[in-house]
Amino acid sequence: MTLEGWRLAQQNQILDSGRCPLLATIPAETAADLDGLFEYGLARHLDGFAVLVEHS
Repeated sequence: MTLEGWRLAQQNQILDSGRCPLLATIPAETAADLDGLFEYGLARHLDGFAVLVEHS
């Protein structure tokens, strides 16, 4: 299932219910590429970890 498919399926149940107000404010295009976002975040964590290990 794509992110857009999930958003459409959950729109009425979660996003419009008021239970997740912060999630409802995130534009759909913000996380269009979840794999890219994951890889970017992982790379930043690994970069920081490498510096920590280097100084130990």
